[in-house]
Amino acid sequence: MKNESYEQLEKNLELDANDTQDNHIKEITNKLLIIEKPHNHLDMHHHLDSKGQHQGKLIDYRVSELRVVELHNGLCEMMQNYTLKVLNTNTYEWFKVDCWEA
Repeated sequence: MKNESYEQLEKNLELDANDTQDNHIKEITNKLLIIEKPHNHLDMHHHLDSKGQHQGKLIDYRVSELRVVELHNGLCEMMQNYTLKVLNTNTYEWFKVDCWEA
């Protein structure tokens, strides 16, 4: 995935005060799934047996750990400009931080 896609998604994301943190994360994850590029299956046939034949398995990318890691990295990149604001002891609200140095 390209950084331009993340930046474009970030511009399109608007946070509602009524949104819970879980709903917002689900929304971002769904948008990351939408812009996800097609990938080939993961070819793990790198090992040779005693006869010189390739052994291993072919893993469908859609159910691979690699896909989970890449989606997680995309989610982390999208959420780096957001933080939770504590409203009450049990109430939180997401808000975007424009400048962390202030």
